[in-house]
Amino acid sequence: MASYALQIWRTAVDANPNLLQRITSIPNWSYAGKQRASSTTATGVITYGRTADDTDVLTWLADNGSIVSQSQYTILNALRCTPHTPRVDRPDHHFDLVKQSIDIMQQQMQTMTGTLGKRSGIKHRLYNFLSAYQAKTVNTLFNRPEINAAINDIYQFPMREAAQESLKRQFKAGADDETIIMMVLVLQEEDKLVIRNDDQTEQSEPQLICSMSIMAQE
Repeated sequence: MASYALQIWRTAVDANPNLLQRITSIPNWSYAGKQRASSTTATGVITYGRTADDTDVLTWLADNGSIVSQSQYTILNALRCTPHTPRVDRPDHHFDLVKQSIDIMQQQMQTMTGTLGKRSGIKHRLYNFLSAYQAKTVNTLFNRPEINAAINDIYQFPMREAAQESLKRQFKAGADDETIIMMVLVLQEEDKLVIRNDDQTEQSEPQLICSMSIMAQE
């Protein structure tokens, strides 16, 4: 699914390079509306959110609040637009359905443990990095049991946003293995690495990126 979305993005930007700056400058929480592609397409609201595990999720709810589809491919195709697609005003219940969509994502997050999110996300990358480090240092002084505890926590719980951003910067800067390991262990010791089930000090609600109303044709 991610590769399909990336191909759509690349095709659009290649056709119109000005879209790169215009789209990347759009703030979160933005919304829009368009007419449905055909009379058989369900009306409602499509919401794009990102979970605490850095996983992108599309949710499509009908006007009555029922789920239209959970297929990310189907939802992405329902959002298809051209540069000439006219914008239509959102309905009054648009934000009610957006809130319901975020609630659904939150409920799904609470029932999903033991997930690493998307392969390109920091959680997936960090889990693989730590696992590989432990494998190559087995039977040496560098192989520490507290690293295994961090690996288990990263797999079981959502990572804190601040920890994600700090570790992303380290990977991007090309930090050596020991620097990243020490940062993980410090975050783990200070309970700043993951959000545990009984931890109420940090919100783990999905992040709202944008939303679009799918309207009936006039």
